[in-house]
Parts: sequence; structure tokens; C-alpha cells
Amino acid sequence: MLRPIEMLLAVFLTLSPGLSDAWVSPGTGQLYTMDTSFPKPPTDITRATSAVLWETSNNCYVVMDTLIISYWKLPDTLIVAPGTVVKFEPGFSAKIEVEGVFSAQGTETDTIVFTSNAVVPDTNDWKEIRFRPTSIDSLCVVSYCLVEYGRLGIICNQASPTISHNRIVNTGSYGIVFDGSPMVCYNLVENSGGRGIGCGGASRAVVAGNVVRNNYWRNIRCTDSASPLIVGNEISGSPHIGIRCADLSSPTIIGNTIVDNGWGIVVEDSASPLIGGSLSDANDIYGSDFAELDNSTPNRIMAEYNYWGSVDRDSIESKMRNWGSGSIDYVPWTNASHDTVYSDPPVANAGGPYCGEEGSWMSFDGSNSSDDGRIVLYEWDIDGDGDYDSVGVDVSHTWGDDYVGVIVLRVTDDGALSDTDTTMVTVQNVLPSADAGGPYRGGIDQAIQLSGSATDPGMDSIVFEWDLDGDGEYDDATGQGPTHIWSVSGVYTIYLRVTDDDGGIGADSAPVTISLCGDCNGDGRLTVADATYLVAFIYRGGPTPLGQGDVNLDGRMTVADATYIVAHLYRGGPPPCEPAAGSSPHSDGQKRVAVPASKPGE
Repeated sequence: MLRPIEMLLAVFLTLSPGLSDAWVSPGTGQLYTMDTSFPKPPTDITRATSAVLWETSNNCYVVMDTLIISYWKLPDTLIVAPGTVVKFEPGFSAKIEVEGVFSAQGTETDTIVFTSNAVVPDTNDWKEIRFRPTSIDSLCVVSYCLVEYGRLGIICNQASPTISHNRIVNTGSYGIVFDGSPMVCYNLVENSGGRGIGCGGASRAVVAGNVVRNNYWRNIRCTDSASPLIVGNEISGSPHIGIRCADLSSPTIIGNTIVDNGWGIVVEDSASPLIGGSLSDANDIYGSDFAELDNSTPNRIMAEYNYWGSVDRDSIESKMRNWGSGSIDYVPWTNASHDTVYSDPPVANAGGPYCGEEGSWMSFDGSNSSDDGRIVLYEWDIDGDGDYDSVGVDVSHTWGDDYVGVIVLRVTDDGALSDTDTTMVTVQNVLPSADAGGPYRGGIDQAIQLSGSATDPGMDSIVFEWDLDGDGEYDDATGQGPTHIWSVSGVYTIYLRVTDDDGGIGADSAPVTISLCGDCNGDGRLTVADATYLVAFIYRGGPTPLGQGDVNLDGRMTVADATYIVAHLYRGGPPPCEPAAGSSPHSDGQKRVAVPASKPGE
């Protein structure tokens, strides 16, 4: 005999197939269980009270309509124990909606079953298990379950439960579909009449280690702006598409086996997946009926380091389809064991030949080098010694001397393949530039110090040669600063020739004015006016004497020099710059014979 409470519960638990009202848990933190014990103890029946669950004599639950695990004040919880069978009444309305907590965790040996209650079950018999945005992600788990014959197996609306180690089969539209970011790992998803796994919204889900096969339209579909990580899955057997990337989706697709589909991967709209990218992330993509990779976007699709069923480039190329303005970058590629990288080597182009001048910077351009992948390193051997001295697409170098030789460019691509190219470089000598100094001034028979210089943009050694008599022969003096004596007053032109060690020549000239000693005003005569000119310079700040004013050779210009000139003119004294024999006008007793030449303004 059932007690009254048990009879009441039986009424609530026994529902006719025509019931259309959903049952909503109170949302106050209630805990409900589905388990395999039979007959159920009254306490457990009480805890599992539900108007939409019916326990049959076959020890299973039947969901007749919509079961909502609510979250009003607090999240309610439904726990499904290992080994439990949950059937859904056919009619396309039976489903479970989770607003709170849903935990269905079977084991490898004790699977939980979600299936149809039909005698002969078929796809679309019931709706789905749906996680709503309020569901508690960290507590919602579906693992080691068999989910079959629904329209959708599991759907996550902005929810991110853990979905792992399940078999989700024979669904009408999707096996698993989400716009949240669930962990979808180690499931078998097969024989959907639509898609195996669908990823949309802004999902950042992890789809890892699943077997997704024999789903009619797509094994995996990515839409909207989803960017899931799709890693380590077996994706096979769809007569249409293995993975479809549409809209603005940007999934990362690494380490998968994508084989025996109609198309391996299809990229549409403005999608931009990353497919492979390194040896450790290589996918195996082969066996497709039509194309391994199909791109109709304007984007460059990065699909490097994958195995395409062959290592022959022509064979791989034949399975690539690029319909839009974008491109497919599938080079380099690998072999089946992912231990060898294949690509065409790069083609180095060093440019040139180059011609420049010593002492000036010369630029070298390797930008016309090419590769079917990416060139990652440009190295230059500038001096031909076998060592690569500079790195970069464009480099510069300067030579201190003329040079003719070969420079070498070595380029290396992202597949570690390299190529070299050589070109000639000619560095021309630049003529030195001479400066004869001057203008120079001095007196008759006075040793005049010359000061020549030269500039050379290279590092050449320079020879200085002087023509001091104007005969066209540079044989009168050598070196930068020789001295010379002129015995006759006048204006002379001297010439300097400089020659570098490559035979380059530069020349310059300078005037030399030789005046009478004591001719301070520069009129070519020696008169009392020169003494007056000298006195004005000494005492009144007058102009500097144009001729030699130190006529007594004491190394200074003083009033004594003016007196010397007057004594010579009116008293028969010795000529300027020629003291009388035996005289010693200097305090040290030595006769001065030369004064450095003066220049205007000094």
C-alpha cells in the first residue's frame, strides 16, 4: 500500500503524453536527483518531486514536456546519477532547460542515457538539453553520457558548461551547438542530419580531442565572431565540409586529423582562421573529394606546416581553391610524421651591380628576393671574406679606399631553406682637394713659411709638391709646410699639387707678395712716410704695416724701427734688415734673419 504522500506524488509523476505544460522548479535552491535505485525510497521520491518526470517499471525517467531547472532566488540543482536512463516523449517538445545547475556525470562503465521514448526512435524525436545564460558554468557538467535522437543534442546559450566523454549521435540539426565558451572535449559526435559541432557568437570555446564524423552538412561550423581553439580532433566523413569558417570567425585549428570529407576546410565571408602554423601544431588534411582548403574571402589564409596527403607541391596545389581576392599560404608543408619540412627554397636577389665613391655610404637592397613562404633572415657578406657582416633587407656600408669586388646576399625562409646571390660593387677613387694656403706676404730675402693642406674622403695617403717659380714643374719643394726665400720684391703665384696613393690629383694656387724691407705703407719705396706709417701703427692704432716693420730685426715693431728707417734715409745708417757689420741690435747678441710672413688682417 502506498502512503497518502506517495499516492499524491504518483499522481504528479504520472503524466499523459498529451500534457503540454512545462514544469518549472521553484528556483529556491532545491536539489533534485535522478538515480537508478528501484523501488525508490520515499525520501528520494520526495526530493525528486517533479510534475514532468515519470519513473517507469523499467527503472527510467520519461520527460514528457519541458523540464526547467530554475534560478529564481537561488539556483535549483538536478543531479543525474551514473547508469540512469532518461527518455523523452516524442513530439518535439520534450526537453531539459537549465537555468541553475545540471550535473549528469556518468562513468566509463556506467553511462547515463538521454534518448527517445519511441518504440522505433528516430532523429528529431525530442528537442534538446539546453543551458541558459544564468546556468552556473562551474557546476554544470555533462560527461560519460549517451545523447541520441534529439533535434539538438546539447545547446549552450551564452553558457559554458563542461561537455566531455559523451556520445552524441543521430541528432537532427546539431550534436553540440553553443555561443558561449564551453569545454567540449573527448566526445564522439556523429551522424547528425545537419552539423556535428556549431560554434557562434563571440565564443572562445575549447574543442579538443573529439571524434566528429559522418555529420551531413558540416562536421564543425564556426560563425559570427567566434574564435574557438579546435585542437586534436578527428574530423572525418562528412559528404560536405569538415570545418566551415564563416562571417568574422577566426578559429585556431591545430593538431587535427581532417580527412575524407567533401571539402576539408572551407573559409567564407571575412573569416580568418589560423590553420597549423608550426611543426608542433600541424594538422593532417587530406582525402577530400573536392578541395582540402577552399578560400573565397579577401584574406590571406595562413595554413603553414600541415600535411596535405602528399609532399609533392603540384599535388598539394591541385587541392587548393582560391576563389576570392585573398590567398592561401600553405608553404611550408610537412610529411605525414611531421618531422620533415618541405617548401621551395627562397630566391635571393642582391640587386646591383652597385657603384659608389670611397668615403661615402652605399646602400644595398635585397627586397626583390622572393619565397613561396616567408623570408625571415637577410645576411650580407660585404667584403667577400665568407663572413656575413650585416643583417637586414637593406644595409649600408662605406669603403675608405677604392674597391672592386663581389658582395653576397644569403636569404633564409621560414622553412630553414636558404639561397645566395652575388653582385659586383665598384668603389671609385675620389680626387683629393688641395689648399695652398695664403695669401702670403714677406720681405726680400726673408724665409716665408708656406702652409698647404689637402682633404680626401677616403683614407688615402697624400704627397704634397710645390711649384714656387711658376715654371710648371712641381720640383721646388715637398711636404705641407716648406719655407722659401724671394730676393726680388713683387707679387708671385705659387702652386700646390697633391697626389693620393691611387694617382688622383688635386691642385691649388696662392699669391705671395714680397715687399721692400721697411716699406710699411706698401708703395714700393722706402721713404720717411714709412717711418710715419710705423709710428701711427704703434702709437695711434693705425693699420698694420704692409711690408716688414721690424727693420732692426729685434723681433719687435717699436719706435726704434722708425728711428732705424730715418737714420738710414738721412744719416747714412745701414739699410733696413741689414744692420751694420758687427752691430748687435738684439739683447741676446744674435742677428735675426727671418720673420714669419704676415697675412692681411693679422
